[in-house]
Amino acid sequence: MKTKRVEQVRKVIDAGGWYIIIFKSGDISNSWICEKNLIVKGSIEDFEEIFAEKLVKAKK
Repeated sequence: MKTKRVEQVRKVIDAGGWYIIIFKSGDISNSWICEKNLIVKGSIEDFEEIFAEKLVKAKK
């Protein structure tokens, strides 16, 4: 399993049922999808608090 550090996150896009997590460049896989219903440690509120400064809502 590949891991990344929170500091490597450039932006988190709230796309409704999931987040698109975009990492700083320099890596082959610079974005990941995270389904909200798969968050099992903590809550969605905890996740959004961690990334508050980088979180944006997707445009519809």
